[in-house]
Amino acid sequence: MYRASTAGWLPTRGITSVPGTTEASSQGSGSRPCAASIGYLVWRSHLLFRRALDSALADIGVNLAQVGIADELIEHGPRSAADLARVLGVTPQGAALAVSQLRALGWVSPRPTSGRGRAVLLEITDAGRENHRRAARIIEHIDDSLTGGVSAADRAAATAALRVIAGTGSPASP
Repeated sequence: MYRASTAGWLPTRGITSVPGTTEASSQGSGSRPCAASIGYLVWRSHLLFRRALDSALADIGVNLAQVGIADELIEHGPRSAADLARVLGVTPQGAALAVSQLRALGWVSPRPTSGRGRAVLLEITDAGRENHRRAARIIEHIDDSLTGGVSAADRAAATAALRVIAGTGSPASP
């Protein structure tokens, strides 16, 4: 969850303010340099992975966001584009565009609903499942290529730590 603050949107997990975001606090607080910041390193890594993944996934006509939508539909079943936008942290317009492209490629299709309202549920097609498997192999290859110099133990530790930070894993017990 996130909450509004003067510094923008902050995760609710214990963050009450961001140092250096007010004029008085921007004079320097002895904080460590960006290069040692986990957040900064995650951001830099994200850029590297995103460029490599989008380039490689272009061979099958999709990008990482679209694979994320397919992944979500496979994992959780039919969802509306608005639900997908919320879960994936993209704008409704971005989700609608990605869904439109996935529909054109035959990865997803609308599912008839008997409910009220205009929401259309989307479901993954057989072709979408097969192409998602292809995308997963591409992602695994890029992941292996970019982390080739990292030991298996360090990779497992980094993965566990990032899951805790992302809120999808449990902290290790002492």
